[in-house]
Amino acid sequence: MEISLKMLQKIGLPFKDWRPVKELGVGTYGSVFRIESKYGDVCALKVIPIPTSDADLYDALNGCGNDPVKARASFDYQLNMVRDREIAEAKQCGDCPNIYKIYEDAVVEDPGNAAQRYIMVRMELLNDLKTYLSRPGTSQKEVMKMMRDIASALVYMERKRILHRDIKTANIMVDGRGVYKLTDFGEARTMQMNGSHTSFRGTPYYMAPEVQRGKYDNRADIYSLGIVTYYFLNGRKYPFVGGSIRANDGYEMRMRGQRCPAIPGVDREVNRIVLRCVAYDMNERYSTAAELLSDINNVLKHMKGGEPVRRDEHPSNEPTPSPTPTPRTSGGGLSPAAIVSIVLGSVALLTLIIVLIIVSSSPGPDIPDRPDIDWRNIINWQNR
Repeated sequence: MEISLKMLQKIGLPFKDWRPVKELGVGTYGSVFRIESKYGDVCALKVIPIPTSDADLYDALNGCGNDPVKARASFDYQLNMVRDREIAEAKQCGDCPNIYKIYEDAVVEDPGNAAQRYIMVRMELLNDLKTYLSRPGTSQKEVMKMMRDIASALVYMERKRILHRDIKTANIMVDGRGVYKLTDFGEARTMQMNGSHTSFRGTPYYMAPEVQRGKYDNRADIYSLGIVTYYFLNGRKYPFVGGSIRANDGYEMRMRGQRCPAIPGVDREVNRIVLRCVAYDMNERYSTAAELLSDINNVLKHMKGGEPVRRDEHPSNEPTPSPTPTPRTSGGGLSPAAIVSIVLGSVALLTLIIVLIIVSSSPGPDIPDRPDIDWRNIINWQNR
């Protein structure tokens, strides 16, 4: 269910002295607006409709004789899940400087339909990560600062035994001082006592292979952060993407266990960190976010500030279907199939030239005297 600015103005805000002024975006579970107070302060407002779709609301009303009170009750579990998990998990981490801040939240009933409710969350206003890191002159060091800040958030979350489970470019933002922050705890969960989870959660293009297999732990978040960092250092392209290989293909290659290639033109130590984060075998990755953060800080101390990130005219922002990817070697050169084709073609051409030379130098009864044909020209043409 999409909520417009006009709709929000009609519903009204539960927070005193605040008013909506601009729609900022629409996500999977709600819409985000810019709001201002009468004192000149600005914040972001996330509005999550419960139920989330018109179809769900229609079915609920039909199922209870169009009684809005009964229909509303059927969505109490969904409402409590959002408040007790997404909002509560984020509030637990509110004192971490690299996790977004929630100031207050409330549930508002639609004035025209008692069965429809909205969870409204007032939070700090942040800037889009892709826009920020796509500025001309963005350096590799700046991207590594982003990785450092989010690793710092993961250190904090590990202490509280919280898995984010959906780290991606859309869930990392930056404030006006250039501090990167992890947002959207809609998929976050407290780690189980055995340290592993089995539910399938996350966004596929950033998802660790073991999540697809059904058993994972905190190292899945480390993997996702590695993919985000790789994406920005690699000209906004996921691993393997380029030429005929699209985002879908690159994702499948990673899920099958193919090692991600080093990023061209990127500092060797930076590559080492990123490639360790995105290792297929989770036992080859950093075991904790604290170990990762320590390594990032050591590398940042010695990094020069001006080395730009790789830029590409065709970033893989949206995955698109593609044919089967062309086989490639790990070093980025010709594939074995291409080499075999070149060798066979060369042998065939050489064989033809030898036959022509023999025929031209050994006239016999089977070869008519053809003064109009110059065999040397044919041989020379084959050699071109």
